Amino acid sequence: MNAKEASTYLGLPIMELYRLSSSSEIPSYKFGGKLLYRKDQLSQLLSQQEEDELFDNQDLNKAA
Repeated sequence: MNAKEASTYLGLPIMELYRLSSSSEIPSYKFGGKLLYRKDQLSQLLSQQEEDELFDNQDLNKAA
């Protein structure tokens, strides 16, 4: 998918997507001078982020 589609899918402003892509926090590929993203990798990134948030919340509950 292209950058506009990826930013919509992730719910990020496009400039934030570009920043995260340039720092390799989000996997992207250059093809013909354009940044492209694989939906399966973005889905995996979202799933990992949800898991991390879940574990962080559980740690907070244990500390309380």
